Amino acid sequence: MKQKIYYRIVKKHIISSLNYNYKNKFFFIHIPKNAGTAISLSEKLIDYFVFPTFFSYPKSYLWKLNKEFGLREGNYAHGRYRDFKDFIKNNYKFVAIIRNPWSRCVSKYLFGLKVLKQKKLEIPNNLKSFENYIDSSKYYREKNLYWHKVVDGWYSQKSYIDGIEKNRLKIIKFEYLEEDLNNFFFKYYKKPFYLNNFKRVNKTSINLEEYKSFYNKTLIEKVYELYKEDIDYFQFDFDSALKRY
Repeated sequence: MKQKIYYRIVKKHIISSLNYNYKNKFFFIHIPKNAGTAISLSEKLIDYFVFPTFFSYPKSYLWKLNKEFGLREGNYAHGRYRDFKDFIKNNYKFVAIIRNPWSRCVSKYLFGLKVLKQKKLEIPNNLKSFENYIDSSKYYREKNLYWHKVVDGWYSQKSYIDGIEKNRLKIIKFEYLEEDLNNFFFKYYKKPFYLNNFKRVNKTSINLEEYKSFYNKTLIEKVYELYKEDIDYFQFDFDSALKRY
């Protein structure tokens, strides 16, 4: 039953992405580990957004993506604004969810462990500890196309939205997801949907005290250096949602 629902939703995403219904929908920038999968798989929410699919990119970009990762591992959902087709960039308004980088790093790490456990695979050295995981960023940080990756992707959240004019971009705070989404629906839609008890997918989110427990002073500084662009631009503190946009 769940598989049938999944394929029905994916089919709807593809049809929606081909209809170019830019006057009535926002194009969703899906930044990894920022609740994008839950939103894209929610039958109640998919009518509000257009999501990135195979058809959202120029052929030249798809060729590079498929050459690097293969057709199955390309993960077309995690695209950056700059890489989409000109029609999308020139006509849509956009929405993106932005998350505290320290919290997001823990979530990426736990997601990697979760996937390995589900597949009954041995844990590699880079995931044997959270410190190992943060240090492994030096091997992947600048790798081309790795903004499409979840665990091994280390590009800033800002890089996904660079180039979008502020009046065409709505930012949703991950830490206040339901509240911000409800405000968004009531502001931009004539028949808004009230979101309540939103169910997460691929959930690795933990509460404030738990994610803080992964850190010491050195690791806090390392993540600051990794995501300095996000932390300074959105004005994050270690234990807060963004303060500026």
